[in-house]
Amino acid sequence: MHKEKTILRCRNVQQVMRERKIDQLLITNPMSVFYLTGEMIEPFERFWGFYLPKEGEGVLISNRLFHLVHPENFRILWYEDGESELALLKNLIKEQELLGVDEGFPAKWLIPLLSVVPSGNICCDSACVRQVRAIKTEAEIRLMKESAAIADACADKIPEFLAEGITELELGEKIAKYLKKLGADKDSCQIPLVAFGENGGDAHHSPGERVLRKGDGVLVDLGCRKGHYCSDITRTFFFGEPDEKWKKIYEVVYEAQKAAIQAVRPGVLFCALDKIARDIIETAGFGRYFTHRLGHSIGLEGHECEDVSAQNKAVVKAGMVFSIEPGIYIPGMGGVRIEDIVLVTETGCRILNHAKKRRY
Repeated sequence: MHKEKTILRCRNVQQVMRERKIDQLLITNPMSVFYLTGEMIEPFERFWGFYLPKEGEGVLISNRLFHLVHPENFRILWYEDGESELALLKNLIKEQELLGVDEGFPAKWLIPLLSVVPSGNICCDSACVRQVRAIKTEAEIRLMKESAAIADACADKIPEFLAEGITELELGEKIAKYLKKLGADKDSCQIPLVAFGENGGDAHHSPGERVLRKGDGVLVDLGCRKGHYCSDITRTFFFGEPDEKWKKIYEVVYEAQKAAIQAVRPGVLFCALDKIARDIIETAGFGRYFTHRLGHSIGLEGHECEDVSAQNKAVVKAGMVFSIEPGIYIPGMGGVRIEDIVLVTETGCRILNHAKKRRY
């Protein structure tokens, strides 16, 4: 990542920090650190973070074990195994100024940090970075379109993989292999959610040894990454002709998704989008079987901040990217979910997924 881009992103976060009256941030979410620095590290048990004051230059805190691509872009505080990360942080953090830390900041470092920073001067604040990450740049959108195109091509290939007797796991393995063939980032080609028949009644089913039989519904929720950016798509297929009940359920979910997508535009509330889809499903008599929020934001991570839920009263803004994925899940019988990713434009939205629907 060019230094100019990292400087601009840091400045955007610093602007939000000043608006939120946060004096300093200690960022440990690896994807947020990557977003601001261009350095992608999976630290596992070691400390890895980025300190950002509301004015001035940020500082990376890195173990010497980690290989950095552009170490010249930032001031770096190095440490080695056995050294105290707390000592480094103590010399960096201004104790009398308000410090924001990630909501996922590990307790093994947070608790010792509380002995350095007065409790009144530390707060949970992921919003400063998340607000900036939520609005995608043209370069980010381009990568997300490429990622979505790969997911679409894979989703459209699934009917060719369906054969009586194949297991959920076997189908999942075929999908993962095909995503890799299509050019997805290799480490993102994982076995997706695959649910046959009654297993579709579990919205987050883990694929197993259930074999495919005639008349089964096939729910597949897949995604990948391209250039670090995620895609996500769900399609429900039928192996053979579904009965009228499942056709009706599919059409209810289809109409709920269509109505919610048509309502996406700057200024609408996330909770209003959820209500549009939920009302359609409830009116059809399936309300209690729609058991999750309508969607989630997506970008460097599959699930990012600003969910499309009844509780979220935040305003939708141009440049945001999130899923619209209503579903109906009847325990012991089956389920239907349809998911697409939408990009909010100045006047409405653009659907990033184009894989075929209504597979019966």
